[in-house]
Amino acid sequence: MCYSVNVKASADELNKRYNAKNSTPEMHKVYYKLSGFNAVAKPIRDYEKLAVLIASDPTEFAYMQWGLLPFWTPSTEKAREFARNNLNAKSETLFEKKSFAPSLKRKRCIIPITGFYESREVNKEKYPYFIHLKNEEIFSLAGIYDTWKDKESGASINSFSIITTEANPLMAKIHNNKLRMPVILKRENEMHWIEPELSDSDIKHLLLPLDDSLMEAHTVDKKVNNTKVDSNYPQITNLVEYPELGIFG
Repeated sequence: MCYSVNVKASADELNKRYNAKNSTPEMHKVYYKLSGFNAVAKPIRDYEKLAVLIASDPTEFAYMQWGLLPFWTPSTEKAREFARNNLNAKSETLFEKKSFAPSLKRKRCIIPITGFYESREVNKEKYPYFIHLKNEEIFSLAGIYDTWKDKESGASINSFSIITTEANPLMAKIHNNKLRMPVILKRENEMHWIEPELSDSDIKHLLLPLDDSLMEAHTVDKKVNNTKVDSNYPQITNLVEYPELGIFG
């Protein structure tokens, strides 16, 4: 799955990378480690937001909450539940799930990140890894989004979910209990993903695991796995060695 990300790029760096603009730079935050579960632990209107690009204007960053709220969400109480359960969307069931299928057809988005965290389980201990691309500091995850109107406040809330797929060999070694990874879009496919008219076969083709030869990973501090401890600081991505893991660690 993908529940913790690193987005250390500034608004200007994202603008340059995607040849886009940002009319609300005050919305931008740098995250060295953001847990999706922390992101949805606040009142709905205060959920953490990340920059995304969508088809309606792929040259302008929008800021959306992590944890997809389908347009038909019946209540604020259900919205809190959905946000927590919809941090990720499995590629294999996207076309069937009521929460995701409408967004998959018309509301696909790009989520720029600079890395993500996942844990390897060995002898019932979890060892966190920081995973990123070898040759691209900023890269894109495939997502879907939707807009829900909060009947209590009258506010329209845009939110997204990160799509996951089966793990490639590197991620299968790391995420060895779930065998999942986020869908990382190749640079040449980024804008293709958010084109409004894509066939089902086109969509499925873009949801395949990335070649692991393009990726790197190393172990980091176990604080990453504790959502009650603040690990949102630059050094959290530093290598921490665990001799008990052997060569792969």
